[in-house]
Amino acid sequence: QGSAEKVDHIFITGGSSLLPGLQEKLEAVTEIEVKRLDILSRFKMNAKYNGDLDHLSAIASVALGLAMRKVSK
Repeated sequence: QGSAEKVDHIFITGGSSLLPGLQEKLEAVTEIEVKRLDILSRFKMNAKYNGDLDHLSAIASVALGLAMRKVSK
């Protein structure tokens, strides 16, 4: 059974989201806007950090999600 809801955009994340051309190819195939999810955009970063935030944001999504979940005994 189909849904009456329309998909407006697709979010991609993870290391594969950094593949050159992936976002554009997905948009061409699906005809839906594709955005790379920047999970670190709301975090304050230490001014001393000089690494690649785009790369870190892409690969840290699973780790941050697991760290934020509720752990029960």
